[in-house]
Amino acid sequence: MARIPRELLRFDRGFFIAFTRGHARFSQRRLPALGAFSGAGIGDYGYRMAGFTFHGHSEIRPERLEICHRNHPRGRPVLGDLRLTWPEVVGAYRERMGSAPPALLSAMSPCQGLSPASAHSRLATPDGRSRDGRNLLPFVISDIARELRPRAVVVENVPSILTTRVRDPETGELGGIAELLAARLNAYRCFPITVQFADFGVPQRRQRTLITFIRRGERCLARLETLGRVPYPAKTHDRAARFGRLPWIRADEFLGPPSFRRLDASSETAAKSPRDALHRVPVYEGDRYELVRAIPPNSGRSAYENDFCPACNRAVRDSSVAECPNCRAALYTRPIVHPKGGPPRLINGHASSYQRMVPDLPVGTITTASGHLGSDAKIHPWENRILSPRECADAQTIPRSFVFKGRRGPCSGGLVREVVGEAIPPWFTFLHGLALRSLLNGLAATPHLLAADDYDVERVDVCDLDAHQSYRRRLRATFVGARERSLQVPA
Repeated sequence: MARIPRELLRFDRGFFIAFTRGHARFSQRRLPALGAFSGAGIGDYGYRMAGFTFHGHSEIRPERLEICHRNHPRGRPVLGDLRLTWPEVVGAYRERMGSAPPALLSAMSPCQGLSPASAHSRLATPDGRSRDGRNLLPFVISDIARELRPRAVVVENVPSILTTRVRDPETGELGGIAELLAARLNAYRCFPITVQFADFGVPQRRQRTLITFIRRGERCLARLETLGRVPYPAKTHDRAARFGRLPWIRADEFLGPPSFRRLDASSETAAKSPRDALHRVPVYEGDRYELVRAIPPNSGRSAYENDFCPACNRAVRDSSVAECPNCRAALYTRPIVHPKGGPPRLINGHASSYQRMVPDLPVGTITTASGHLGSDAKIHPWENRILSPRECADAQTIPRSFVFKGRRGPCSGGLVREVVGEAIPPWFTFLHGLALRSLLNGLAATPHLLAADDYDVERVDVCDLDAHQSYRRRLRATFVGARERSLQVPA
């Protein structure tokens, strides 16, 4: 029992705070690793803290690679399209480690081609999706894996990687991206999971699919099979306190004092912290500020629901109008445009646009558009502003020891928002890294890993969208019912 990493035994609030504040120490026992589609290296930072040293990173955007290299200084950075540069990435690793295989190949492939926005486009057919080169990027991982034979491979993307059907660029075979990738990596056992990161103590509702491949012949595979586990950490949190887990970390708990200095978008002075360059927000003037201020604090409501006229101060219950029916004034406390020569109209948007975050749930998903007021539920629960880049980074559990700097100095707030929104939370990759390191080292961590019958464990061969959703609902109902029955006290 003493050999199991203590962080896998239970959620330690004190250690979690130390981790996010950048005070937690790196593990001293190191295993070699390689990063692909690395972005700014944020997700890999958690693996680094868990005991992996990255000897190479690849990224197509130079400003992201500069941040990555500053935070992973022992790795050789390789700039360019990985479809062309993967032999150079392999060579960079071998320069440092020779023929020794990596313990971990981490691949956080881009998700833009799999986003819901493109799901309804002209690329929605399998052949159309195959013409979007971004959807074929995960297959490059198989080329690197064949050359280096890593002991474990981790592929991360949005959940639609399981249901998006394309043609394999080598064989022409039609199938789901994850299904075809698993077929290519047939020398590995495949463990897919769709993670809700709030279930692991991340103060944010964020879903991603991870596929962990472990090379056949690793001794831990037999143990995982025997004990009915998969190579992921056990969950520590749930929507409510049940199954022996803690409740999710709520937005009002995470954002409340004294965690962050109070800000307000009304002026330059009120919109920034003098002590933290990343804790600042855009300034809104006039009607735009009033639109935010009119949303009741802690209501979780949208500006579309602002129900009074700022001109005559009378109630306007109809949320579909942009003009007061009483005095005919434009309802500037709602998201409207006022074209020349025409009446005002509401801005077309989702129901969650221009909306305050709900205080009694974790922070909503941090995206690359976290700086846009009209993006999905991006307004602070009770203050009149959006979240600052610092709050977004902390919601992603990025340790404050992570440096947002490139060759020319500190990164702009816009770049920070972009790389933070693209990342996978380092707290989760830290826990996942501890689990993988323990398994690869033959340590007795399996009782503290996720159960193989958990409702978040996926199958790569269920790639039809309707069948996949049905499978997920059935699995969740079965798992939750079984857990509730097991916890019932006999009369």
